[in-house]
Amino acid sequence: MKKRILSVLLVLAIFVTTFAATTTSSMAAPTCYQQGDSRWGGIYYGKWNIAASGCGILSTVNAVNYLTGRFIHPTEIASWAHANNHYNGTYGQGTVRWSMYGSMTAAFGSKYGFKITGCQGGGITSATLINHLRNGGAAIIHVPNHFMALCGYNAATGQYLVYDSSAAPK
Repeated sequence: MKKRILSVLLVLAIFVTTFAATTTSSMAAPTCYQQGDSRWGGIYYGKWNIAASGCGILSTVNAVNYLTGRFIHPTEIASWAHANNHYNGTYGQGTVRWSMYGSMTAAFGSKYGFKITGCQGGGITSATLINHLRNGGAAIIHVPNHFMALCGYNAATGQYLVYDSSAAPK
């Protein structure tokens, strides 16, 4: 008998909600944008490019796109974040989650129709996280060395809709 182990570690959930009167039924299907996309993947901020270190940036793009149907160009977020030392700056490679997500609503929320309503640590089975997803929100999660967007939860199956910006779908 083989022993199967499933281990999921969620160290941070950032809740993203809409505040505009937006319905997904009237929009085209959301897209899971990828870090390595040739339109932005090779652009450098500091010592690293978006393809190598853009999961925090693209998770934001994906969560907002899923919620509102609006596209924030990854270079718009990356340029702002780098200029404010939230991304590929003096703190090293990637996104500085507490400062970037804490400032994100003020920088982009009114323009793109979203707000970040909270940050919490915890597990993937957190009632707060599941309720947020079931009520139409999205969450940006951080697992060791990687950010992803959770865009839905199916209570019947216990499955999450995950938008992973480095999954390289075909």
